[in-house]
Amino acid sequence: MTDHHNANHTAQTLLDLIQKQKSMNSDMIKELEAIHPSHPKYGDIRYLKVLLDSSSTHILKDLTHLSNLMPKEDVQ
Repeated sequence: MTDHHNANHTAQTLLDLIQKQKSMNSDMIKELEAIHPSHPKYGDIRYLKVLLDSSSTHILKDLTHLSNLMPKEDVQ
């Protein structure tokens, strides 16, 4: 395998992992949003949602940055 191929494979693997984490965060946020505000732990639940939202924002920024580093012909 060439270095170029290894770099492309690594970049694609990273993109796949970032996409998977972003999807999992989104699914968890949807589940947390379904919990009624009268739940005794709603404040904690809201805090978790904020953390997941923040994580998703950072993941999106990382994905964008990584995509910009990839050679244009390799971006899908």
